[in-house]
Amino acid sequence: MASHPWTFWAKTGDAGKTLSLLDHSADVAACAEALLLHTLLGRRLARLGGLDGDLHSGQIARLCFLAAIHDFGKLGVRFQRQLLPGERRHGHVKPAVRLLDLGNQGSELSDRFYATIPEEELNAWADSEVWTALFTATVCHHGRPYQEICLPSEKDWASAHGIDPMAGLAELVAAARSWFPEAFAADVPPFSTHVEWIHAWNGVLNLADWLGSSRAFFPFETPDPATDRIDFAREQALEVLRWIGLDTDRARTRLGPAAPTFAAVSQYTPRPTQKALGGMPLAAEGSITVLEASTGAGKTEAALWLFARLFHAGRVDGLTFALPTRTAATQIEQRLVAASRRLFGPDGEGPPVVLAVPGYLRVDGVEGHKQPGLPAFEVLWDDHTPAFRRRAWAGEHGKRYLAGGIVVGTVDQVLLSTLQTSHCHLRAACLLRHLLVVDEVHASDTYMTCLLEEVLGHHLQAGGHALLMSATLGTAARQRLLFPGDWRRAKKHPTLAEALDEPYPRISRRIRGQDSIESFSISCNPEGSREKAVAVRLAPLMDDPDRIARRALDAAERGARVLVLRNTVGGCLAVFEACRDLAGTRSLEHLLFGVPFGDGSDTIVAAPHHGRFARSDRRLLDREIEAAFGRDENREAQGRVAVGTQTLEISLDLDADLLITDLCPLDVLLQRIGRLHRHDRPYRPPGFESPRVVVLTPAQRDLRTTILDSGKGQFQHGLGGELYDDLRILEATWRQLETHHELQLPAMNRQLVEHSTHPEALKAIVGDHDDWRRHERHLRGREVGHRKIAKLGLVDWSEPYGHEFDAESKIPTRLGEQDLLVRFEPPLPGPFGKTVAELQVRAHLLGDALDRKNPPEPEDIETFPGGFRFRLAGISFVYDSLGLRNF
Repeated sequence: MASHPWTFWAKTGDAGKTLSLLDHSADVAACAEALLLHTLLGRRLARLGGLDGDLHSGQIARLCFLAAIHDFGKLGVRFQRQLLPGERRHGHVKPAVRLLDLGNQGSELSDRFYATIPEEELNAWADSEVWTALFTATVCHHGRPYQEICLPSEKDWASAHGIDPMAGLAELVAAARSWFPEAFAADVPPFSTHVEWIHAWNGVLNLADWLGSSRAFFPFETPDPATDRIDFAREQALEVLRWIGLDTDRARTRLGPAAPTFAAVSQYTPRPTQKALGGMPLAAEGSITVLEASTGAGKTEAALWLFARLFHAGRVDGLTFALPTRTAATQIEQRLVAASRRLFGPDGEGPPVVLAVPGYLRVDGVEGHKQPGLPAFEVLWDDHTPAFRRRAWAGEHGKRYLAGGIVVGTVDQVLLSTLQTSHCHLRAACLLRHLLVVDEVHASDTYMTCLLEEVLGHHLQAGGHALLMSATLGTAARQRLLFPGDWRRAKKHPTLAEALDEPYPRISRRIRGQDSIESFSISCNPEGSREKAVAVRLAPLMDDPDRIARRALDAAERGARVLVLRNTVGGCLAVFEACRDLAGTRSLEHLLFGVPFGDGSDTIVAAPHHGRFARSDRRLLDREIEAAFGRDENREAQGRVAVGTQTLEISLDLDADLLITDLCPLDVLLQRIGRLHRHDRPYRPPGFESPRVVVLTPAQRDLRTTILDSGKGQFQHGLGGELYDDLRILEATWRQLETHHELQLPAMNRQLVEHSTHPEALKAIVGDHDDWRRHERHLRGREVGHRKIAKLGLVDWSEPYGHEFDAESKIPTRLGEQDLLVRFEPPLPGPFGKTVAELQVRAHLLGDALDRKNPPEPEDIETFPGGFRFRLAGISFVYDSLGLRNF
């Protein structure tokens, strides 16, 4: 600074270059201003603050003033002296929090700080509790809150070595006042006493700080030295928002004056479900919509049409499409890329499409690469143009995925926005702008449902819009999701009889501030629906992989495409190996699903399909399974057998002539049946002209025998364990299948799901049987426990911002699932002719050996034709055409 012997800096670069604190503060403040004025974030903050209108311009100026002084911790002596040789690194957030004196211990340094900012004027902006939370949320802009109650250090804040922090603070405050003079106007209304908006403000400031700290957007040197930095920063911030898709004005202009029709997102004629959702009047602000329709009804395109309409009306700034698995997300990504190009044009003027799956780098279908020697956050893209590199900004780092325009990923990315994890507030604020679509939603996982309810509650309160889609959602689950966090507010909980009378398919919507639910009917005219009669046969063969394999191969030998879906990887491998052995003895190896070894090879490597393959190999498996079982109407008549797990249930476009599946909850079973006769074909092999499903059951019919004294179920194949722990639902499913030997779908969907999930139906299963009562008590206790675990990990927006948590802790989005990413350098030869650079190892495969703070490295690596072996934390693993497993 000109008036001080020391020039306060904020950022360092190459060759000793620095960016002054004043310039960096201008950059971040300008980004915050642009976000509040040119995106929906300002309106979302207003709604969270209980306002019906927008934020007052003076309130926006006050938030921008706070953004301008957010980095005052960098004025500290020890932080500033980091530039000097031999000085230790020193942070700036904790020293700043200590200066706030949150513990009211009394400090001369804190008194000088408050006299400089100045405290009396700022206190008029909000009451004391709100002001403390707001200031804390501003200072804690690095992804987590702190509660430093110890006194500030003289070593940071007392003038020393020619550095006077308080003089620097005075100059920073003076500059911020000059940039945002309306912040100090007398007629500005005070901030809301609702503290929820402050949590969102922290996320907005996090985003502004990420943008303003990017040298690609804000160079150290102001291009025109005669231009004030704040003027340059304001112009640049608007450009940055346009580049990365946060400012949506240009994209909206592309849509034209009229609301988009279905033709804007699809080349096909709209189906009844799509027409119904497209004809639903848009909610002004804040809505949760539940779409229940069968597999193949076109729910994805219906969601895209709703997004197009909301986007055109200015009620959302983007789309987050959340799916249950990585495979589902990567499969649907290309459909969203194509739909975006159809909607906005192919020249990159629409919102960027970001694949939000860790380990992938893909935006608009373009691949990115991180190479050794590059800075941590720098990515090389196959499209090397500067415009694309700016456009791909959100896709370069997992914490900013949701800043993208159209985001497709797993539901985990959404749930992270409400857990006590690093940059959760950043994720939450970015998500508020979007139409949130959750596909294949269900309520069988209490822990994840509790997290999703919290996300939906914030979204609705902020005036956001959400669409939940399912083929098989029961009324009890629907009520809970429509009234997140307080489902008892529903005026009436449907009885089983009432639930059975409800139409299917169905659209249900709740608008912000209302306790009633709107219902919209979906026409089921014959020309628009695909009714199918599915023959059901029960076979007590769950423990007999040889007989399962014989059934599958016999059908394939007759020309059928057969899918065998098992609940667990162990069950999948047992049947696959039985198929491989039997095929070898009968010279039927050509009937087994497999992957060509290397590009263009005639050698086919037979393999199962499950989740324990390397990412690169999963791509090959997905590509080949869709080629063998996909939509192509001219596929050869030769049969085929594919054995897999739940990875085959969703998103992959598969069409089987015969389905053989383990017993599972009926809603899951209906999802699996969606892969049976999925498309109309001119040819089906003789004997398979009509859809048939073989449901594998335990040899012992009485599930009660598996209930332990504790009430927990103990069984193999995912029944009664961690996968499908509710034996009541499995028993209800079994009874339905014994009653109905033919399923008319989707006409019977409502009846089947309610009879297997509704509380009254489950109560009837329990009856007065002691063992079922024990199991019910166990399930109730488990549900309460999982909800408590979920709530312990949540960020409570009803409390003032500032509750400290360990942002580096690994709070899971799914209980029991904390994978370990193992990297191999150099990459190792894989089973399908591609090298394997990394593998996800499930935590349960490592057991107690997993130490996430000190993750183990692979040892004793040994390669062999078709795979490799290694040891991890003393446990031996093998990876080959069967996938990853212990040995």
